[in-house]
Amino acid sequence: MKIANKITYSFLILGLILTIASSFIFYLIAKDALKESISAHLETALDSRQQHVQTYLMMLKISVGQLSRSEVLANLLIIDKEDPKRADAFEIARRRLVRTKEANPSIYEFLLLDKTGIVIASTDEASIGQNKSTDALFVGAQKETYLKDAYFSEILKRPLLAVSSPVIDFQTKELIGVLTARVELMDLDKIATARTGLGKTGEIYIVNKYGYMITPSRFRSDVFLK
Repeated sequence: MKIANKITYSFLILGLILTIASSFIFYLIAKDALKESISAHLETALDSRQQHVQTYLMMLKISVGQLSRSEVLANLLIIDKEDPKRADAFEIARRRLVRTKEANPSIYEFLLLDKTGIVIASTDEASIGQNKSTDALFVGAQKETYLKDAYFSEILKRPLLAVSSPVIDFQTKELIGVLTARVELMDLDKIATARTGLGKTGEIYIVNKYGYMITPSRFRSDVFLK
């Protein structure tokens, strides 16, 4: 083989090697750029959902906190059980709870507990008289509004979360009871499962502090607290 041909072949091989190397390098750069783009996009979607969830839960806590300062609820807690006026106070408080529940479809039930943890009024008559003194929805709300982690109610046979707020005597400033809203998870589910920004295969779900899922999955069924 002539020297000129050898040189020509050498340049061709070198050019081919450089072309392959350059293509591989460009592929790696493009791959990393695509990964970063996808990650940034998903982080943006995640941040948006996170803010939405935080706003939703904050509004729940504010709403229950405001209702807990209602004079009609405090009056029922203050009036002695033997007082003839108690029946009227009970009915006024019950109507207030019912009206508020009707205006908030996600609220399953309101409970008004006395300072010992006994339910003295509710939007569900069957709950009256129940002892919640050891339940987190009562214990956690002795000083400030408290959000109980999502749980499955064996009695009600449905997943719920609970928001509770202390009821304070307007004059003595002492704790006289606790107001609790049992809330269904449908609004939280809608926030988490919205398809915006997730493409065909993406999903967002919420897990509690123990790592258990509390909102639905696109790809598996019956995942609540599992």
